[in-house]
Amino acid sequence: MVRISEDQLQLLSKDELIVLIMKLFDEIDLLKIRMVDLEEKLNQKVSPENQKREIPSWVKMNVKSKKKKSRKKRLNAFVRLKDTPTNTVFHSHEKCPKL
Repeated sequence: MVRISEDQLQLLSKDELIVLIMKLFDEIDLLKIRMVDLEEKLNQKVSPENQKREIPSWVKMNVKSKKKKSRKKRLNAFVRLKDTPTNTVFHSHEKCPKL
């Protein structure tokens, strides 16, 4: 990129100014080419809502939840009824033992 102050421009001869102008034209051409390349890159990008992103391998797919059905109830309860005890063991003292 060519940078010259106004004071330096006034000190240059006509031939030097012409060379400077030619350099600036070359730089303008390069910048135009770069601008076109960047515009092409920008146009190639797909908008985010249309772009399908690659899903990482650690992500699980969404599963639709199923409707819960009501539980089928039994007619009779399958419960073991208590039997009458054959003998009873009482495990406490009649009086508190003195220590």
